[in-house]
Amino acid sequence: PVLPAAAIHVDAAGSGNVIGYSPSCSATPIIGNMIVSATSAGIMVNGAASDGTVIASNMIISPTGAGIHVMGGASHTTIGSPAYGNHISYGSADGIRIDGGGNNTVQANHVGFNALHGIAIVDSSNNTIGSTGVATDTGNAVAFNGKSGVTVGGNTSAGNRISRNSLNGNTALSIDLNGGTEDAFYVTENDAGDADSGPNTLLNFPSSLTAALTSTVGPT
Repeated sequence: PVLPAAAIHVDAAGSGNVIGYSPSCSATPIIGNMIVSATSAGIMVNGAASDGTVIASNMIISPTGAGIHVMGGASHTTIGSPAYGNHISYGSADGIRIDGGGNNTVQANHVGFNALHGIAIVDSSNNTIGSTGVATDTGNAVAFNGKSGVTVGGNTSAGNRISRNSLNGNTALSIDLNGGTEDAFYVTENDAGDADSGPNTLLNFPSSLTAALTSTVGPT
């Protein structure tokens, strides 16, 4: 298909490309791109041949499309890392969007004031949004977007980890698994035994939390 022009477009351009800065890259990268008012995506990575792209330390303001769009089966993309996050704001679509592929990592980014979702995952699996569990990892700050903070859609989306992010002031849910029977606030109803299928298996949310005193220790 004919793709809309992005400000920076990696399309089947070989693996291991760096857009912005990567502390692990031995080559001389482009450091700190500022992208303003792109007529489509700010940065687009397309195709399985573009695996392993690193996107870090960029500022993307007011794009017409997604701030960063990973699509067409591109995988193992790194979008931000501790101390090298991207700043994405005031776009007309999603801040960060991942369509297809998988095993992408999104960390330490500031994503806010975009018209749609802060971070959107569609038909993509095994992505990490925030911490991988390592103490030095940094979550994303996702705030004041027009829809959800993080949304996962598409029945083939599975195993996506969303951890240690700051999600604040988004119009819809902080985290939305899109599907099943939803109420007026887009909350998917829990099902008995959590047997349903869908994005991240439409994992049930905790419905009650209780605390009980099991023993006491008196003064000595």
